Amino acid sequence: MKDTVNVKILLRNLLTISGQVIDDTTGIAIGGVSISIPEISFQTTTSNDGSFQVTNIPVGANIIYLKRIGYSYSRKDLYVNYNETSGYTLSMSQFTPITMIYVQGGTFMMGDTFGDGNFPEKPAHSVTLSDFYISQYEVTQRQWIDTEGINPAKFWGENNPVESVFWTNAYEFCNARSELEGLNPCNKVQGNSVTCNFNANGYRLPTEAEWEFAARGGINSMGTKYSGSNDPKDVAWFYNNSNNSTHLVGSKKPNELGIYDMSGNVWEFCWDYYSENYYSESPHNNPMGPTQGQLRSLRGGSWTDDMVFNKIYYRSFYSQRDRGTNVGVRLVRRSN
Repeated sequence: MKDTVNVKILLRNLLTISGQVIDDTTGIAIGGVSISIPEISFQTTTSNDGSFQVTNIPVGANIIYLKRIGYSYSRKDLYVNYNETSGYTLSMSQFTPITMIYVQGGTFMMGDTFGDGNFPEKPAHSVTLSDFYISQYEVTQRQWIDTEGINPAKFWGENNPVESVFWTNAYEFCNARSELEGLNPCNKVQGNSVTCNFNANGYRLPTEAEWEFAARGGINSMGTKYSGSNDPKDVAWFYNNSNNSTHLVGSKKPNELGIYDMSGNVWEFCWDYYSENYYSESPHNNPMGPTQGQLRSLRGGSWTDDMVFNKIYYRSFYSQRDRGTNVGVRLVRRSN
């Protein structure tokens, strides 16, 4: 016969609590807020007057997440005392918008059109693109916090570019931001791969071709080596002037389309897998990069790099499993 012991099981005190969610700017109640408590797999939605009721919430410290279209994704710490079952007020704020610039499609010569690049930038070849929108600035830390509830950056500053994110974080951000704005996400995970629905109206990462066309100034291009100037000091934060840090987005001059920091500050992830031979086999219309690979393309140079890496045609790459303090994100959306 096996030895037996008596085990005393302690059940956590569980309560039903009620409260209200308000706009922390106006003080007006917010309806339709999704309230979730992952620890107890609970989810409810506020009524039109912002009121909510949560059943079987553990007494003590709890983490509540709030989500609503048009508002920042919020993480709230809520400490519930025994028998304290009402009067909770939670607040939310509207998110910082992402300004998008319209880029009229057209045909351009992609790659090293100056004769001073490396093999991966050659041959220069003709590419035709459809219209699209691209973000005027690199995604800021404030926008990342609004969307993901955390700030991964090393160089903290609400209006500095977000950095220290993986490529997978970048496409997840695109989907999360799309959902917060009521748009259809573009990216979908299938097994170990990620696919992109380019017809969806949500945010996504730019293709290399879209990135370079926008950096060149689109159909308004002045033919400069850097995005908006032949002098990198006008438009870029790079090794010689960055003081070893990122800087406020938009603090240098824009290019012909009014887009900032496409040279310097932080490298920007593209959708494409990277292949140094791709230019010799790239399709003419709306190229989307190789169909498979291990690395993702980076464009634009950064605060850590010499000026040559900030040229509009310069190509680089990054592992999907790496992140760096000099790598960030810019977004694209379809034009209609």
